[in-house]
Amino acid sequence: MRNTAGTWLTAIAIVGGLFFAGSPAIAAQAAPALTTRALNPQHSARATTPEVAGLKAIPDGVGDSSQICLTHSVGYCIKSDGPGNQVTITDHAPDDSNFTVVRTKMIGDLTYYQWQNGNGNCLREGTSFQVKLENGGCVDSDYTDWWYVVSGTDIINEKYIDIMQIRGTPTTGDEVFAYASILTNDWAAWNVPE
Repeated sequence: MRNTAGTWLTAIAIVGGLFFAGSPAIAAQAAPALTTRALNPQHSARATTPEVAGLKAIPDGVGDSSQICLTHSVGYCIKSDGPGNQVTITDHAPDDSNFTVVRTKMIGDLTYYQWQNGNGNCLREGTSFQVKLENGGCVDSDYTDWWYVVSGTDIINEKYIDIMQIRGTPTTGDEVFAYASILTNDWAAWNVPE
């Protein structure tokens, strides 16, 4: 569905080629090549990115979306509590927030992500170790808006190098924080759109 314009342009090129040239072979030559797509089992389909000699391909995660949920207690997901406020977790599925990857970048071997909720508010690390929603979209030059994933589940803020987590056993309404280390009984493993 994300490549609707490309599909229509291909159809127009093929029909135009048949109409004007009267030959399917000429129409096929006029049609642009379709992008191949690979399916990530946890997330939506994304375009494959070829590697250039000596350079790593940047993952095309932009546009992928899902809830951000605890890995070992998947019933608990992040809930948006309004712009400017700290986010909490909930086990009530209708309250789960959907987050979309709006920007990615590579630094070394790490892929960094910026996520926005359905209202266009950026997930960031705020003051006092709070994980909160910005009052607006993510900003490329604001390092508190960037996160990277380590070991497949630990989400770390680029600016403060703090790990996203909740304190103690998950309960609906628990606030989400980001600290430099994970304390005993804290939960810090998450599934995220990437």
